[in-house]
Amino acid sequence: MASSETSTRTAPDLRLLRSVMETPLLDERKWAKIPQIPADAFIIDLEDSVVPAQKELGRTRAVEALAQPDFFGTSLVFARANNLATPWGREDIAAFAEAGVEFMLYPKAQSLAEVESVLELLDEHGSTAQLLPIIETAGALRDVGQIALLPRVAGLYTGIGDMSVDAGVPFYIDGEINPVLSRARDSVAFAAAAGRVASTDTVYARDLRNQADVLDAIKEGRSRGFTTLVSFYPPHIPLINEHLLPAEDELADARWVVEVYEAAQQDGRPAVATEDGRTILLLDYTRAQQTLARASAEVPKREASA
Repeated sequence: MASSETSTRTAPDLRLLRSVMETPLLDERKWAKIPQIPADAFIIDLEDSVVPAQKELGRTRAVEALAQPDFFGTSLVFARANNLATPWGREDIAAFAEAGVEFMLYPKAQSLAEVESVLELLDEHGSTAQLLPIIETAGALRDVGQIALLPRVAGLYTGIGDMSVDAGVPFYIDGEINPVLSRARDSVAFAAAAGRVASTDTVYARDLRNQADVLDAIKEGRSRGFTTLVSFYPPHIPLINEHLLPAEDELADARWVVEVYEAAQQDGRPAVATEDGRTILLLDYTRAQQTLARASAEVPKREASA
């Protein structure tokens, strides 16, 4: 097993990230727009956004990008390698490690053992990077609970597009995401919650340019328990930043619950029954505290270079 005990989960807490932006590394026009996009984190991707004939060029560009973190402002920077089963994965991981990557996404793992082997490879290259496995195969989903508990795993990503291929099931049924895949998303979110790590889903909007569809997708992601959402479309980022957090009416209700429950505790009452028939228990008080804490928490930032 990788010597993951040498690196513990310290700040930044990736559960406090709201938005992650993925931009094609070799598309110079889109890449140049990154400084104007208010994402909490950006992905330097060597997998899906780089065709096989350009993998080595992509790796060179990725290392160059990691050497210029101020280009991303104070946003965190993630790097996604290719899978170890490909001709490029091992060299990608070595290059990222030697470039000092702090957070690495790893795609298409088939098992807990494979994730551990990635951590071992990072160790061999002297890297203390935290890992964010992308759960997009049936094997990874089988082991997701154990993967989330690895000390150097800082978060989990969903990848139900690739998972639908791996499992041999359709992505859509009657215009809606296949319920089997939605249950897989739920498994990832709950495994991350159990491991106290971040959980990131994609904005699955029917029409990426329709704001109402996008808002529905953001609200769905939040309702499923995901802490963070990733998008490929810059206009989504401000919407994610705003709507993944509790709304003002939720905050007002949370403040009221805290006030009412704490007053009841002072009177020796373990629960509150309101005049409108609402019952407030300890779990409601705890949830209200969580809501207020999430709204007031500071989004993790990268310290700019001197």
